[in-house]
Amino acid sequence: MQAALETKLPVWLGVGCKKTEDGKIVSFDHADLEFATVLDALIPMGPTVVNIMHSEIGAIPEAIELVRQRWSGPVGVCPESGYFTKPNWNFIDVISPADLVTGTRELLHSSKSIQITPSHCLINTKLRVIRSIDDLHELSSLKHAAAFSR
Repeated sequence: MQAALETKLPVWLGVGCKKTEDGKIVSFDHADLEFATVLDALIPMGPTVVNIMHSEIGAIPEAIELVRQRWSGPVGVCPESGYFTKPNWNFIDVISPADLVTGTRELLHSSKSIQITPSHCLINTKLRVIRSIDDLHELSSLKHAAAFSR
């Protein structure tokens, strides 16, 4: 992140999390590392935006609170909709397109802290979500949701 900041361009910090069986919010890839610890290490470096990305939708509300305790700038969310197994992303058995749209809508309506919802994260597999395109259009038109990936 330091190298990115040295460019003097806007830096979007992307951090992932998940909820453990005992309810703790931890790093997505390192369940032994609390999400708060990750935020405490990275946010002081001064990103332009903090994105909670590739995170389980059920962990995001608490993750937003943890970010907001440390950051007053723009916040984005990108719920997880798949998993990566070399060489491809797989969009099965994670979350249905309907649940992804519904869950993201609930996040946007319940949290005034979210300014960004990257549309690429809401696409899931393009063909499966086409049926929900009206719902996705509604999400992108909400006052505090700005899709940046088309």
